[in-house]
Amino acid sequence: MIVESLEKLFNQQITVENAASTDYLKLAVWCASNGFDGASKFFFKQSDEERGHMLKLVHYLLEREGKVVIEPSKNQEQKIEGIFDVLQAFYHNELNVTKSVNALVSAATAAGDYGALQFLQWYVQEQHEEETQARSLIEKANLIGREGPYKYLIDQMLADAAAE
Repeated sequence: MIVESLEKLFNQQITVENAASTDYLKLAVWCASNGFDGASKFFFKQSDEERGHMLKLVHYLLEREGKVVIEPSKNQEQKIEGIFDVLQAFYHNELNVTKSVNALVSAATAAGDYGALQFLQWYVQEQHEEETQARSLIEKANLIGREGPYKYLIDQMLADAAAE
């Protein structure tokens, strides 16, 4: 059985993962609507991954006899004017998810819930990988620049990332 304070934080993390999934779905749609087919594939995949993260939390909470509460996400509207805005939104979203995961890990540590800590280590590693990927994509896009066929090259870079 999970303690109430952790149950609340797990439910908050479920909301964060749900919001991330929705945000990436919006980015995928923007990309698809603006001719970035590769980027669209990448963000549809990211949306599916975040939903998977949410479901993993839901199942864990149910296994621990916790009450799952699916709150409506409070997604902020993202002003997207170009592919560089898309990449920045991706990076900032991952930073937000990491902050939330870290708060949950801290609470599990304080509660002495070693089972939750073990479960959450996967999220810690996942967020390290996601932040690294987002930062790397921004760095590569900056190297490509904003001249010539940059839109095509960035789209291809994201298509390659989606295929990994």
